[in-house]
Amino acid sequence: MKWHIWESENINDSIYWLNWFGIKYFEGTFEELNKFENDSRFKKIDNYYPIGYNFVLYEYLNAKPIVSLVENINNTDIIKEFDFERINPDEITITYDNFENDNVILFKEFYHKNWVAKELNSDEKLEVVEIEPGFMAIYPKEDSTGVKLYYKKDFIELFSIFLSLLSLIFLVLLWKSKKLTALNLL
Repeated sequence: MKWHIWESENINDSIYWLNWFGIKYFEGTFEELNKFENDSRFKKIDNYYPIGYNFVLYEYLNAKPIVSLVENINNTDIIKEFDFERINPDEITITYDNFENDNVILFKEFYHKNWVAKELNSDEKLEVVEIEPGFMAIYPKEDSTGVKLYYKKDFIELFSIFLSLLSLIFLVLLWKSKKLTALNLL
């Protein structure tokens, strides 16, 4: 992907990968991004000159969203209007008027087995399928009006959060006891 966007001289190749990954803003060195300079699909945001790394920031004006309703995996042109609400990074609600049998919801975040999808109307669980290059697709039932997609933490993740909190409490208690000991020595 990196080579196709930044180094390739073929602008259409770059646009394909920007669309596929849902990239709206990107940066690079002046030499890498020269091909975007006079293209109306891109807006140069600014040049930056921090010490050691000079770069330019661009906005891709025709960027596709991270969630799309598409005809099929091979045709990723958006086919339907939909409402998309991301309540938090781990929960997404997608609503639309009507869903046809061949259509698919394309979710351009890297696949993980803990993502769960459910129909909004029936609360029926849907399969989240990994597609190339590691993104996710959801195939709702015909006449569906929406899908809720959420990340369900597994035991290991919950246990690691518990250990982190326990460690934090231990450190606070240790710090307080050291502080009390230091006051007693005075």
